[in-house]
Amino acid sequence: MIKISYTKVPSKSVKLKGQWYPRMYIKSPNLDKAIKPTYKDILFFNRANTIDKQSQNKQSQILLDSVIKELHEQYKVSEYQEVLKESYSIKDHLQEMIYLKSDKSKSTISGYKNLYGALKRFCQSNGYSFNMNMNQINLEFIDKYRIWLVNANGYEGDTAYKYFSLFGSALKIAKGHGRMFNNPFDYETTTFNYNNLTGDAKDKFNSLNNVSD
Repeated sequence: MIKISYTKVPSKSVKLKGQWYPRMYIKSPNLDKAIKPTYKDILFFNRANTIDKQSQNKQSQILLDSVIKELHEQYKVSEYQEVLKESYSIKDHLQEMIYLKSDKSKSTISGYKNLYGALKRFCQSNGYSFNMNMNQINLEFIDKYRIWLVNANGYEGDTAYKYFSLFGSALKIAKGHGRMFNNPFDYETTTFNYNNLTGDAKDKFNSLNNVSD
């Protein structure tokens, strides 16, 4: 989380007596230490007891608000790029999931291996790279994956549900490890486009919806 605040620094200039400028304080998890830039061209009067001084303070406040907004955007982008650089691809993450589950039951290990194979085939069938960055996974990707499970791939309802919910669990872990910012499974809009399914697939979809967690 990025934190930006400022302190009032009194101007030492004789000509600017009675005025102050902001010294920012920027703290982010990606910074080794806080950054403290100063903006000596943004000046405020301590006592705005005239119309001219009030006008200057008003304009300076507009400039200061703009600077703070730009700093937030700048360091948000910086943080996002840092995560992109360090995060895993779908392939890498699922391979690690299989390794991390190696001490679990055979069915759990088998489930993640089957998920790996299913997602690899899905990516090949739908023009996605299996090496795509985790942060590129969005709602459209998830919706297409759902439809593919029951429509194109022909999985039975409980199997489709298993591969779908298992992928959600894998993404939850990825987000928890800081490998992606947003997990599309967190949104209620992550649903099947019912009208895109064939008659047989609709039956599978209905049975899938009746499967509990």
